[in-house]
Amino acid sequence: MYTLLSHSRTIFMGKETRCYEHATSTNEIASILLSNFRPAEGTAILTFDQTAGKGQRGNTWLSEAGKNIAVSYILYPLFISAAKQFLLAQAIALGVCDFIRQYIDSNEVRIKWPNDIYVGSKKIAGILIENTISNAGIKNSIIGIGINVNQTNFDNKLLNPTSFTKETGKEFNLPALAENLSACLEPRILALKAQKTALIETDYLNNLYKYQQSATYLDSDGIPFEGTIIGIAPGGKLIVQIKDKNCLFDLKEISFC
Repeated sequence: MYTLLSHSRTIFMGKETRCYEHATSTNEIASILLSNFRPAEGTAILTFDQTAGKGQRGNTWLSEAGKNIAVSYILYPLFISAAKQFLLAQAIALGVCDFIRQYIDSNEVRIKWPNDIYVGSKKIAGILIENTISNAGIKNSIIGIGINVNQTNFDNKLLNPTSFTKETGKEFNLPALAENLSACLEPRILALKAQKTALIETDYLNNLYKYQQSATYLDSDGIPFEGTIIGIAPGGKLIVQIKDKNCLFDLKEISFC
């Protein structure tokens, strides 16, 4: 069962929020809802105890019960073409950054391509977006967001996790944070709807982890190489300058060291 909440601070993001005491995956619940009816734009599926969350590259999002935020939003971004769907990922990542910077030193918060959120060199949040494409446009989108809040002990499988509490030494009210997250995401979605794509793309680059810095990466075979992130291609691929050559990388073709 879920508790139906209504947030007064937004026009549509999280305006209707289904809050579950426990959930395997908020993205899966959102998918089931979409298969049965058309939930309102911005409907949120929220839990503080997600047991089998999804991560990028087919990974699992590990989370201690009652310590963190797991939420999925349902959107209908028909105004975004399939070829430009990475714009949605950029806007959401920026909204999550806007949110985290209200609580943690803003100079340390960055987006690790494509859409993990880092504080320094540690991961504090992850985003998984699942789009349904129809007629070259996005019919609907499930925006899954996992944020480490009050958790301080993490599974050894996680290489570099951090949380609000680890960064600040404070504990946070999860429902209040979840409501504020919706309020921070909405302006970025509204900017997309207003076709302010150049602003979104510029802000994304300005917030990108290791942007224009020489660093070591791994290719798909695990072989290290030196390169510099210099941009994002229109389809969302990472542009890395290796010596005098600009190379494009997809999600599974490059890893950060």
